[in-house]
Amino acid sequence: MKSISRVVSGLALAGLLPAAQADSFASAELSSVTLTLFDLDVSDGITPWIKFQDNTDQTYRGIVFIMSNNETVGRSSVQSSKAFASFARQLSSAGVSASSSFTVDATTRMGGTHLAQTSAAFEADNHLAWAEAYGALNQFTISDRSLLVVTATSVLSTKVTHSWLGSGEYQPEMASAATRIQLSGPDVGGTGHQLTDLGSEMYLQSQKTWDEAVGAYLFSPDSRERSSSLSGSFTNLSGAPMSGTLDMYVSVTSRTPSATSAVPEPQSISLALIGLLGLSGGLRLRRC
Repeated sequence: MKSISRVVSGLALAGLLPAAQADSFASAELSSVTLTLFDLDVSDGITPWIKFQDNTDQTYRGIVFIMSNNETVGRSSVQSSKAFASFARQLSSAGVSASSSFTVDATTRMGGTHLAQTSAAFEADNHLAWAEAYGALNQFTISDRSLLVVTATSVLSTKVTHSWLGSGEYQPEMASAATRIQLSGPDVGGTGHQLTDLGSEMYLQSQKTWDEAVGAYLFSPDSRERSSSLSGSFTNLSGAPMSGTLDMYVSVTSRTPSATSAVPEPQSISLALIGLLGLSGGLRLRRC
């Protein structure tokens, strides 16, 4: 079976505190994207081909959003009608940061690296940061008797870093990260619909245990990392060129409650009960 491959090797843009320095931290990266075309009928004399078109609608490519004490302190977005348009967005305020970027592969101009990162400090204010890098509705057309296979590497990282005592009603530190690839269009014969939906997600919050000695909950640190391979396909056996869409996105959230001080040492626990202000109505931020 004849094949044509396009390998993506974009560079990731960070622009935030490294994970080791962040209080709650989340990172999601979708990289090493490879688009491979397979010839399903070598006898027809047609060499498999793919073309990407600019989208006729403006679509959000990057969004960053930060809050402090339930008030929005920053929001920035970038949008483009062009397929695989590179971008970078970053916001920071006292104790909270968010960034998102898409770096286009310089060789193929088809695909690249999506990266989103957030961090939120554990301090006197409660913080929430959200970032999304979204390669939306990349419209393509492939030749007849062709199979498009898309593969990528998904890397997720989440961390919460503090220990403290408090009521079980208080909000814990939280970090979440997600990646997704979606291929959609007419079915293989050109009449119905085919959809491939791939993704990986991670949700992390402070571990909570009851401390009988002081009669309060102990919230403790945690961290997770995951690397996985994503693979999906789109098939055309309709007898004519077929159009579809390729969506790729990453999304992250970091949240910390307010605190007057951390409680890292057991001997100081009884003297350092922490007052927390719960976030009123957590945001469930994900792609619609």
